[in-house]
Amino acid sequence: MIIGVDKGHSVWKKSPCGAIGLLNESKENRPVGDKVILKLKALGHTVIDCSCDSANSVDEQLAAIVKKANSQKLDLFLSLHLNAGGGTGAEIYTTNTSGAKQQAKKLIDTYCNRTGFKNRGHKCKELYVLRHTIAPAMLIEMAFVDVESDFKKWNGLGYELIADAIVEGITGQVVQEKPQNKEECKVYELVKNKAVVRGSTGSYVYLMQSMLKVKGMYEGTIDGKAEYMTEKAIINYNTKYGLSNGNAKSFGPKCWYHIFHK
Repeated sequence: MIIGVDKGHSVWKKSPCGAIGLLNESKENRPVGDKVILKLKALGHTVIDCSCDSANSVDEQLAAIVKKANSQKLDLFLSLHLNAGGGTGAEIYTTNTSGAKQQAKKLIDTYCNRTGFKNRGHKCKELYVLRHTIAPAMLIEMAFVDVESDFKKWNGLGYELIADAIVEGITGQVVQEKPQNKEECKVYELVKNKAVVRGSTGSYVYLMQSMLKVKGMYEGTIDGKAEYMTEKAIINYNTKYGLSNGNAKSFGPKCWYHIFHK
């Protein structure tokens, strides 16, 4: 299949960002969407990232998402979101005339069965991205940002399992995760709670610089000293993936998890 994936609202601190409560929608959607895209590709599907990371208004952002989606033929389009308003669980939307209705019902059922979130079902709503995307389109609200039970379940599951449930719901295929190298696992355990900020020094800073260099996101010297160029790379990494941990100048636990497991 050729699948378009939209990771929802703009990245954190870039208007228009998503709902904020115990969870921050813009921060949480990105890593889930990144993993969904990678897993779909691993299963042999072609994936188009239709996300818009920054816009001056909601209308501008939505138009940009739809433009990306409609710029090539897609078999299916999925927009990822988190909900707000005091409810619990997950739900999925299509338009009333959508060709994705059955696919949407399958996805929400699989997602809730796999994750344990309350199944709020399939609903019809004339949302902009659903109305204007040419391909059969769905929008899933994966959980509520402002309810403690959903917050705890979301964090307990983690991005990996949430993405697995979405991919299985779309394709009916289960991703066989590649086992992580044992030495790599040991290294991750040693550094996963470290925070790198400007002024930090040590082997874990050296490791972070090396990993960012491989990804093409660090242009400085790999010397184990976090100075201006390191701070710049940290800010860019946090901004790109929405992983700021409340401080875009800090490379913290979410960043370590992302760079080791993405």
